[in-house]
Amino acid sequence: MSKRFLVPEVVQTSGMDCGPAALSCLLAGFGINASYGRLREACQTDVDGTSINTLEDTARLLGLDVVQLMVPPTRVVRHLPAIVVVRLPSGMLHFVVVWRQHGQFLQIMDPAVGRRWVRADRFVDEIYVHTHRMPDGAKVEGAVLVRVNGVGTVDWDALPADLRAALTEPPPRPLAEMVRPVPWGVLGVGAVAAAIGVTVEAVLFREAINGSFGPVLGVAVGLLVLETLLALGGTRLGRGLDLGLRRTLLGRLPLLPDRYLHSRPTSDLAERAHRLHQLRDLPALGVEVVRTLTEIVAVVVAIALIDFDAALPAAIAAVTAVGASLVVHPVIAERDLRQRSHSGALARFFLDGMLGLTALRAHTAEAVVTAEHDRRLRDWAASGRALARAVVSAEALQRICGVGAAAWLVWQARDHEPATFLLLAFWAVSLPTLAARVGRLTRQWPWHRNVAHRLVEPLAAPQEDQPIVAKSVDGGVAIAFRNVSVVAGGHTVLDGVDLSVMAGERIAIVGASGSGKSTLIGLLLGWHVPAGGVAEIDGAPLDPVLLRQSTAWVDPAVSLWNSSLADNLGYGNADPDIARAVDEAELNGIRANQLGDAGGLLSGGEGQRVRLGRALLRSNVRLALLDEPFRGLDPAQRDRMLERLDSWWHGATVLMVTHDAREALGFPRVLVMERGRIVEDGDPAASTRLPELLDEQAGSRALLAGWRNVEVGA
Repeated sequence: MSKRFLVPEVVQTSGMDCGPAALSCLLAGFGINASYGRLREACQTDVDGTSINTLEDTARLLGLDVVQLMVPPTRVVRHLPAIVVVRLPSGMLHFVVVWRQHGQFLQIMDPAVGRRWVRADRFVDEIYVHTHRMPDGAKVEGAVLVRVNGVGTVDWDALPADLRAALTEPPPRPLAEMVRPVPWGVLGVGAVAAAIGVTVEAVLFREAINGSFGPVLGVAVGLLVLETLLALGGTRLGRGLDLGLRRTLLGRLPLLPDRYLHSRPTSDLAERAHRLHQLRDLPALGVEVVRTLTEIVAVVVAIALIDFDAALPAAIAAVTAVGASLVVHPVIAERDLRQRSHSGALARFFLDGMLGLTALRAHTAEAVVTAEHDRRLRDWAASGRALARAVVSAEALQRICGVGAAAWLVWQARDHEPATFLLLAFWAVSLPTLAARVGRLTRQWPWHRNVAHRLVEPLAAPQEDQPIVAKSVDGGVAIAFRNVSVVAGGHTVLDGVDLSVMAGERIAIVGASGSGKSTLIGLLLGWHVPAGGVAEIDGAPLDPVLLRQSTAWVDPAVSLWNSSLADNLGYGNADPDIARAVDEAELNGIRANQLGDAGGLLSGGEGQRVRLGRALLRSNVRLALLDEPFRGLDPAQRDRMLERLDSWWHGATVLMVTHDAREALGFPRVLVMERGRIVEDGDPAASTRLPELLDEQAGSRALLAGWRNVEVGA
C-alpha cells in the first residue's frame, strides 16, 4: 500500500494530545483509518503526554512496520516519513509528522495547526536533541524519531480491545447534529448573488455616467437589502452554532468518562470554554470566502464580455494576484505559527508566575524569573519582526504582480470610450485588492479550524453508556476484585488486587500517601478502568454508571458552588431534609448566603462537613465511599463524627479512606495498602502493620509538638 502524496491533517484537540494525533495522521497516510479519540484512550495519555515508546508499540500493533531511531538532526530527512520530537518555544516537547521532502522544503503535519511547509535547514533548529548515556559513560546525542518502513500486518487475535475499537469505529461527525445544510446553502447562494450584484452594479455605473441613474439605484437598493439579510442570516446561523454546541455539550458532559476530563489540563478546558463564542464567526468567514472568490470570477467574466481581447490579461491578473497570495501563504503561516507559539509561551509564563507567586517570594527568585521572562520576550519580539517582514514582503510581491497585470489590462482597454475605460480600470485595480482579501482569509483559516476542532472534540469522544434507572434494592452492595490492576499515565497504580466485600460491611482503608487508596475508590466511581483482572458488583461486571446512582460520595474533590448552604446541601438530592443534614454534619455555625467559588469562604473543615451533609441526604444509598471525610476537623469533632458513622446509611456498604490510622481502630475490618497492593486485610486488633502506622504518626505528632519549644537565634 503506497503512501499518500499529501499528509492527512489531524489537529490535536488538547494541549497534550500531539502523540495520538501524529499517530492517527501517520496511519491515515498509509490508508489505515484509526479513530483519533480511541487512539488517545489506548495510548493512556495523561496530563504528562504520550511517550514515544508507546507510539512505536501502538503503530506496530495497528499494522505499520516502524522502528525507533536516534540520528543526527541533519540526517532526519533521510528517514522519512517519521514522527519526530521537536521542542516548542515554551520548552515543552512536541510530536510532528515529517512526511516528504520537496527540494529545500519539508511537508510536515503539525498536530497544533495542521499541514505546513518548512525549509529543511530551518526545521533542524526545532528538533529536540536527546542525550543518551552509554553503559561505559560515553554520551550520544541525536534526534529521536519513529520511522515508518511500510505497512505490516495486524494480528487481530492479539489486538487489545481498545485498539480494535480504534480500527473499527466509524469516523465521528460531531457537527452533523448541529449543522443543517439548508441554511448554509441559502447563505452561500446569497453570498454568490451579492458578489455578482456588485459586479452588475459596477456595469450599471457606466450607464449612470451617461445619464441613466434608475437601474443603478434599483440594484443598489437590492444589494442593500441582500447585504442586510446576509448579515442577519450569518449572525443568526453563528448564534445557532454557538447555542447548539453549548446545549449539546451540556447533554454530553454527564456521559463523558471521568478519566477524559482528568487527563486534560484545567487550563486547556478553560480555554475551550472561553472560545465557545468564536463559533459565531464561522458563518461570516465562510460568506466572505465564497463572496470574494465569486467576485473575482465575476469580474473576469464581465471584462471578457465587455472586451474579449482583455479577457487574457484579466485572467492572468486574477490568477497572478491570487497565486501570489497562495504561494507566500506557507511562509507567512510558518512565521505566524512561531509568533503564536512564543505569545502562548509568554502568556503561560505569566500565568505560572501568578500561580507560584508565594513560592517565588519565599525563594527570592525574582532575578531568575526576570531573566527567563526577558529571554522569552526577546524570542517573542524576534518572531514578531520576522512575521512583519514576511507580511510586508508578501504584500509587496502581491502588489507588484497585481499592479503589473492591472497596468497591462488598462493598456489593453485604452481605446475604449471613457465610461468603459473607467470601468475596466476600476476592475483592474480591484483584482489585487480582492486577491489580498483571499490571502488574509487564507491565513485566518488554520486558526479558526483549530478552534472549531477543539470545541467539538468532546462530542466525538468515547462516552459511557446511557444511564439506566437503578432498581430500588435494600442492603449494601457486594464487591469482588480478582487480580485487578489499574494503569494511569503509563504507570501501574493498582497491582493484582484481590478483594471480597460482603454487602453491608464497613471497612477502613489505610496506607501511606501514594499507596493506591484513592485509586481503589476511583475504580468504583469509574475514574479508572481495570487494565487486567475482574471487577464485579453483586456478581455482575462493574458498571460505574449504574453504581453511582446508589452511591454516597465524600471527597475533598467534590465541588462546592458559590451559592447558599441550603442549595449546596440539596444539590442533586430530591426533597432534601436540610435541617437533618445541618444537625448531623454540625453546620449550624455557617450563616453565609454564599459559600464562595469552590467553597472559598469556608475553612477546610467546614467545606468537608458541607460535602458530608450533601452525602447524608442521598436516597437509596447502597454504597458509601468516604475519602478523608473528616479532613480539617478538630479532634473532638472527628471523634463525634466517627461515633455517628454507624448510624448513617443503614445497611449500606461503607468504604472509608483515611491517613489517620487511629480512625481505623473503630472499624471491624481494615485494609492496609502499600505500592498499589493490599498487604493486610482483617481485624485491626490482629494487624501487624497498623501499630507501625500508629507509631509513625505518633512520632510525627510529637515532633510537631516539640517545635513549639524550639528557640531560633540569630
